[in-house]
Amino acid sequence: MNYTIDYYNETVKADIELLPIGLHVRYTALTQRMIEQGANLGEPHTQAMGGGLF
Repeated sequence: MNYTIDYYNETVKADIELLPIGLHVRYTALTQRMIEQGANLGEPHTQAMGGGLF
């Protein structure tokens, strides 16, 4: 099952493009993983904040 990532607005997407290359590569890899497997990436990428929020 594939998931969709929606951005708050175009400014957010533009800011992501301006990330330093290392962060941009990591972001791209993690978002691809979320598209394929869902948002539960596990630690250290996500952890419970309480109330069902990660």
